[in-house]
Amino acid sequence: MKCIVLLAILGAAVAKPTQRIVNGEEATPNEFPHIASLQVGIFGLFWSHSCGGILISPNYVLTAAHCVDGQSASNLRVELGKHNLDATESNQQRITISQVIMNPGYDSNAAGYPNDIAVLRLSSPANLVTGFVETIELSPDDSYDGVSVILAGWGKLRGSDSGVSKLLQKVSMPVISQSACTSEWAGVSGAAVLETHICAFDPSFGTSACNGDSGGPMYCPNGSGGINVCGVTSWGESGCGGTKPSVYGRVSKFVNWIRDNTDL
Repeated sequence: MKCIVLLAILGAAVAKPTQRIVNGEEATPNEFPHIASLQVGIFGLFWSHSCGGILISPNYVLTAAHCVDGQSASNLRVELGKHNLDATESNQQRITISQVIMNPGYDSNAAGYPNDIAVLRLSSPANLVTGFVETIELSPDDSYDGVSVILAGWGKLRGSDSGVSKLLQKVSMPVISQSACTSEWAGVSGAAVLETHICAFDPSFGTSACNGDSGGPMYCPNGSGGINVCGVTSWGESGCGGTKPSVYGRVSKFVNWIRDNTDL
């Protein structure tokens, strides 16, 4: 029987739904200056990458609710301006979290993990540096079926890997319709494709998000030659085999809630 998994890594030996970029390629350094590495403190001794995030204002990072479910703000931080998680980079910024705001409709026990979205208030504003640390706009658009989107993250490169990628990865995949996504996931325990989801799938290449990609961005073209964030990585196929669509929170369905809970 197939099963689904949230695509976060919440520390050693913690089995939680997770995602990484499988069969993608290394991003160019600073190609996505709005992406954040969300990190969890381990026994007060060191920090470990858990999920991705998206800088949407100098004071707030957008991520998935399951990435912070059960976590206290004092045990979380983000790194901005990063490419190599193992290196000290000239424009990196480490900022702790002062407040975790999870969507009140998130339910980790419900099929499809509904409303898997959260915002994190930074304890101090990010210093915006063009080309290295930037904010990105939320997409209000709801119609991306067939559009090629970009997924980015530090998640595992293979489902069998013991750890995440140290170098930021990316992959392009097409968005598929809600009906097609529902059909692909039919009969899989725990799977439910909701109106608040957006799915990406390219079975010909076996590409997928994986553990450690959760909370990271789905980037969509904005019609002006740039990109907006239209999805937040949520869940996918256990083992990250690329035979099922990856599922993301559809940002357009949460724009009002995000604005109500941030300074946007």
